Amino acid sequence: MDQVKTEEPEALKLLYYCAFLPAKNIPREFLEKLFEAINLNKYISALDTLILADTTTVSIHDLFQEIIEGQISSQKKVLLSNLGKASDGFEEFLLEHPKKALPIFQQNLEDYEQRTSPDEEKIASISNYLGMVCGSLGDYHASLIYNKKSLEICKKVLGEEDPGTAMSYNNIGASLGALGRHEEALKYHKKSLETREKVLGKEHPDTAMSYNGIGISLKNLGRHAEALGYFQKAFQISCEFYPNKYHETISSNFFLCLLHQHNQQYGEQVRLETLSLCEKKFGEEGCFMRYLLDTE
Repeated sequence: MDQVKTEEPEALKLLYYCAFLPAKNIPREFLEKLFEAINLNKYISALDTLILADTTTVSIHDLFQEIIEGQISSQKKVLLSNLGKASDGFEEFLLEHPKKALPIFQQNLEDYEQRTSPDEEKIASISNYLGMVCGSLGDYHASLIYNKKSLEICKKVLGEEDPGTAMSYNNIGASLGALGRHEEALKYHKKSLETREKVLGKEHPDTAMSYNGIGISLKNLGRHAEALGYFQKAFQISCEFYPNKYHETISSNFFLCLLHQHNQQYGEQVRLETLSLCEKKFGEEGCFMRYLLDTE
């Protein structure tokens, strides 16, 4: 690092940013929002022994990250602020690494809230991401707070009949469910479904997620027969939207509930309907779903 500091001091900034990002496979396009492409290539070359890079990504050893982060604590706020500005379009990448995403989104939210004329829609969006991050980290109380913040702004700025508002209702339902507050969760998932059916239509994949959320709440309330109907609808939509594959979460919830109910008359009816659907969509040979449904 001393040699880099002498020969290419600006390259250290790249190293500092990498300390606060996920260690593996940082998209070059993300870093190009912080550095001009020609300079980025020059800095990567200067850091050749400290980072790994290919044509599309940059990686750094996670233990090295910890060492660097400890040395630049005084610059942390500015670095996180710049990373937050650069994160537009790369939120999904950050969400895959919630521990790294949390401080970036938190600083980004603080920056937007402190603006003279705050962008409320952006604040709602960042709050939504923070809700997802906290949920991934198991902090469901914090997740609920951020999701409610997002909903409040979405209703004010976007209105009740908007996909963003529906998503906030759905996310609040998920947070409440994780906290064991299933009756409350059910109400929010139903509100999400109502909005999505009206705005997106009954066959949209986001609508399927609302059906799935209602099914989870009903199952956790012990209302398995009702839950099965919602899980079935979510599964049917996912089969139409993903014609050559299956949605893992929706499929798992559906089949587990179906197996629980297969001895009931309604469950047997659903089993036969779904077997027919699976044969049509995925074929008879080697179809794992047929194996799961074969309860005879």
